[in-house]
Amino acid sequence: MRYQINTTETLEEIANGLDNFSFNERFGRYSPMYMFATENLSGYFPYLDLKDKEVLTVCSSGDHIINSYMFGAKSVDCFDCNMLSGIIAELKIAATRDFSLREYHDFFLRYGHGGEISEKALNLDQYKRIEEELSDVCRGFFDFAYNLFNYSGKELRNSVFFNNRYDTNELKIRSNPYLWDESNFQEADCIESRFFLSDISGISNNCDKKYDVIMLSNISDYARMMFEGDSYLEKYCENVAVPLSGCLREGGKLVAAYVYADDGEDIRSQIDDKDLREEVFGVLDMRYKEYSFQSVIKGMRDTVIVLEKITER
Repeated sequence: MRYQINTTETLEEIANGLDNFSFNERFGRYSPMYMFATENLSGYFPYLDLKDKEVLTVCSSGDHIINSYMFGAKSVDCFDCNMLSGIIAELKIAATRDFSLREYHDFFLRYGHGGEISEKALNLDQYKRIEEELSDVCRGFFDFAYNLFNYSGKELRNSVFFNNRYDTNELKIRSNPYLWDESNFQEADCIESRFFLSDISGISNNCDKKYDVIMLSNISDYARMMFEGDSYLEKYCENVAVPLSGCLREGGKLVAAYVYADDGEDIRSQIDDKDLREEVFGVLDMRYKEYSFQSVIKGMRDTVIVLEKITER
């Protein structure tokens, strides 16, 4: 199997979890899924040199996985505390193998070509084409979900199972190079990937190999929810970045943070403070770099913080 969900969860336990599903819980074991990444992956993936690399990434929508393969990654493992992230990623990866780019757009994008809510989204007949390729866990979830919404893919796509904020076609296509054209889409072939059900603090203990690139998406935005006190960014660095740096090969890169609308004025979290983040991450024995590019927010710039493990001489 090209995509493997590593979990002890049974279908019965998943069904019980869905019975207790809460659309208000953002970081639970069963929380709303993101159909597409909220970051502009096209802005910083070219800086990571993913060709023939082994990658570990936050799972989220699965877009980090698919774009990594499009950029030539050798293998991509992923993790998330949300079981449903692993499930939606599996569906999307299966679809990259069986759908054309146009079919993929129709199936996953939320809006039709005229700007209306799409009637083709998660179309049941199209889903049936890849159903047998899915794991029991993934297929069991979609059996449950389609039945819940009377087998209407449109209703499922627009349900509380998905976080649909800012989910516009133009933005999602612009942010994901594998969605740009048929050539890119054909390059996004998932060779080998594993999903680990784990929160960020536990994933370093699950690493059974070294990686060339590790991507943490925008988890640093929520450091103040993860750690108490005023020094929560330092604690994020100590408890997340440092342990994961031990999972890198020499010369490997840790994408430690993604900063939205990085204009230095709106300090919503400590990661938005450029001087502070350089001070916190700069004490590590790693090369500190920032890359800035077009934001997902119109007229703004986003930034990623990349820590490179220094090669021993």
